[in-house]
Amino acid sequence: MRLLSTLLLLLSTTPVLAQNTETELLRCAAQSDGVMRLACFDALTAKLRAVPSAPAVAADAAPVLVVTPEQKLAAFGVPLIAPKDELAAIESRIEGLFEGWDSGGIFTLANGQRWMVTDGSRAVLYLKSPKVTVRRAPLGGFRIEFEGSNQTARVKRL
Repeated sequence: MRLLSTLLLLLSTTPVLAQNTETELLRCAAQSDGVMRLACFDALTAKLRAVPSAPAVAADAAPVLVVTPEQKLAAFGVPLIAPKDELAAIESRIEGLFEGWDSGGIFTLANGQRWMVTDGSRAVLYLKSPKVTVRRAPLGGFRIEFEGSNQTARVKRL
């Protein structure tokens, strides 16, 4: 959180630096290999430390970035640079009779989020307005679980 606050402060103080840093942050975040992604962020951090310091912020000053629980819920599953305190899972429902999915199927949850099956799986289920849980998966990505079934699918948010 401290690094993110520092980056946001630097982004807000220098427009040219902000554009370059934002582009570089997105480039680093897009790296699929964890080692390469970490090396990219480390290199960017070293570059930012070489930039002259922004004005000092008092220790008792308000945080630069405040994220509400509603914002966390709305951002769940959207590819961003994830802060450490981001949600591990969300719960919702699929309204009506749910008959399963095919590869590439799209789920629309009661909370308005849309998720697409990405693992090529298929399942036939007959569940009435099942409660679903979307969890962070090991090694990145997300899995959707259905109440009343042991079937899961790897998904990404649309």
